Amino acid sequence: MSVRRSAWQKLMKKWGSSMWGKLLGTCFGFMFGRFIGAALGFYLGHMFDKSLKQDFDKVGGFQGFSKGEDLHERQALFSQVVLP
Repeated sequence: MSVRRSAWQKLMKKWGSSMWGKLLGTCFGFMFGRFIGAALGFYLGHMFDKSLKQDFDKVGGFQGFSKGEDLHERQALFSQVVLP
């Protein structure tokens, strides 16, 4: 069981959250073009994930959402976004 878990952890570490473009691209591609469409959808999803990750890393990840250096500004932003 630990072998499966470690393989899953390696996969998640490599792809992380960037697997959703590939997954959705493959599903939509399969719907419209069967196996050739699935392969094309997977490739387009991979390109989407890759560009999204580069843009996200370029702005500083989650740090890019908060431009304020003040602790109170960040806490107010957190309470507005996360808490209802």
